[in-house]
Amino acid sequence: MWITALYFPLLSVLSVCALPGTSSAGATIDIQKRQTRFGRGTWYNTGLGNCGITNSDDEPIVAISKALYDENGGSDCGKTIEITNTQTGQTATGIVEDSCPGCGEGDIDLSPSLFEQLAPLDQGVIQVTWSYGGSGGGEGSGSDEGDDDEGDGDDGGDNDEGDNDEGGNDEDNQDEGGEED
Repeated sequence: MWITALYFPLLSVLSVCALPGTSSAGATIDIQKRQTRFGRGTWYNTGLGNCGITNSDDEPIVAISKALYDENGGSDCGKTIEITNTQTGQTATGIVEDSCPGCGEGDIDLSPSLFEQLAPLDQGVIQVTWSYGGSGGGEGSGSDEGDDDEGDGDDGGDNDEGDNDEGGNDEDNQDEGGEED
């Protein structure tokens, strides 16, 4: 009888703490599946990025589409992404520090040193997949159903006006891929 008197209150407390859908802190944990994006990878000469940091071409810098950057309110700045060249399987990790006004939603513009980890600079444009959360990075948000606009004349890359965008799409210059924008 004394065992029942001792364990019944303890059992009551434990059952309240184990109610489904609650936690002791009252917080809900939202676990998102990492989403893979598809698009074009181009390269550009870095400089002052949209995230407010001046970058150099030897850093692994990524500019995401301006639409995606704006959609996330610039919160992607500093996030790490893992990039794969779909033709070769080569992978590289970069840090989002800029936006790309001429990029489609899945397209990315890369610093020369980062692009060279995936393909030679003279290739200019490559097909890539990428997702947030490469080595040391955080998880991103948003979705992408693929943005492969082949044949539309837009080779995908850009940075802020006045950049010397060698691999991408800038209204004031010709890219290395041979198309004039």
